[in-house]
Amino acid sequence: MNTKVIGAIAGCVLILGVVVWIRRGTHEPPARSEPPAPATHGAQAAADQSNPMARQMDDITQQRRADGGEWPAPGRIDARGSAPAAARPTPGAGGGAADTAAQYAAEDEAQFQALKDKALTDADPDERISALTELRAFEDERVAPILTTALSDSNRDVRMQALQDLETIGDGPPLDALAPLVNDPDAEIRLEVVRTLGDNEDPRAKTLIQGAVNDPDEDVRTAAKEILEIPSDDEE
Repeated sequence: MNTKVIGAIAGCVLILGVVVWIRRGTHEPPARSEPPAPATHGAQAAADQSNPMARQMDDITQQRRADGGEWPAPGRIDARGSAPAAARPTPGAGGGAADTAAQYAAEDEAQFQALKDKALTDADPDERISALTELRAFEDERVAPILTTALSDSNRDVRMQALQDLETIGDGPPLDALAPLVNDPDAEIRLEVVRTLGDNEDPRAKTLIQGAVNDPDEDVRTAAKEILEIPSDDEE
């Protein structure tokens, strides 16, 4: 091969090597960068406040907590990210404690009214007595007037039940309601009335008992005299 050609080739190889060396020296691989340190709570809060979307999500989360964990309905988010008042769940919504209590109260009231009607208007005396007994379980001031009305029932057993029930609630039977029963056709009811009057400290009660001293039934007379501390005929 021609010496000049070989020399030329050798020169080109040398120049190419120099060029490669120069390019490698000016293009070093970049140094590995370390991941940024986690932002502090304050820095993160500042970043969130500068981000409208972050602020909106924070408002929604706060509203969700205030509303008992319920997310607002889709499409009901205002400009601040909160649900309008109409879209927020109300206390007791969805079967909460308030709704349950209201439901029980409504059921109790319906039962009370049904028992009242049965106690005063049912054609069967046994049903009226049963209703009076169930009403006594209600801690309701309206029970006493119902029992007082039943004292004038046409059935002897209903009157006795009402009288005995009244003796167990409140201050006992009203004196005005007992007065007519001093002359009740049934001797057992008259006897019960005299004994009930004996526990009453109203001065008018003694006057009613005095009327029973001459009762046609011996047991009623004896009870009246014992309460008034009047000697019986045998003691005289």
